[in-house]
Amino acid sequence: VMSDMTNIQTYTLDGTIAQSFKIVKTDKPGETTDSDMEVLRKIIYAVETGGQVYGNAGYDRFTEAYAHTELEHAITIGAGQWFANEAKRLLNLIRETDSAGFAALDTAGIAYDLDHCDWNTYKLSASSEKAKCIQKIISSPVGIQCQDYLIDVQMKQYLEEAKALGVTDLDAQMMCANLRHLGGLSAVKRVLSKTQGGYTLDNIYAALQTDTGNQVGTFRSRNLMV
Repeated sequence: VMSDMTNIQTYTLDGTIAQSFKIVKTDKPGETTDSDMEVLRKIIYAVETGGQVYGNAGYDRFTEAYAHTELEHAITIGAGQWFANEAKRLLNLIRETDSAGFAALDTAGIAYDLDHCDWNTYKLSASSEKAKCIQKIISSPVGIQCQDYLIDVQMKQYLEEAKALGVTDLDAQMMCANLRHLGGLSAVKRVLSKTQGGYTLDNIYAALQTDTGNQVGTFRSRNLMV
């Protein structure tokens, strides 16, 4: 899904051309630009909460525990669908970035829960006051800013992890970052161990179709749009 400096192409995330975009690859193999990171962020948001449409994002999304799989024992929130302790990380980031704004929006004791609850098993009904409060916090201007910041930080980390595992192609690294976000580093290692013929995007995608582990195996179909 990348182009070089002399051959910039327009791409769409799905066959219906919901939106086109342009990205330029750097001169150095595997090096990412700000444009690359923006594209990766929008791809992750599209497959997580954007209805598979590039550029869409559900910043206020709240998902109950077990909504998609019995493996998810806690809530998942935001455009990037941060799960369990990652949801806690996002909310703490918002609180640290704008403590006064967080306090003003926190009408349901979310700060207390951040400090005292186990977020690996933190469950709420989507109709509860706490769930609605979380949605207000994460969809506030600072909440949106923090979501974009956090996903960029995480994606850069995941790209470096893929590189350390021997994935040199940037497109393939981006696929690995998607797998890492969905199922953790163990999922990336598992899929790479099944990959035959070199770590290219096509070869990793082929290996992914045989995977049955955790969320990566459960949600294989989503990766068609990555």
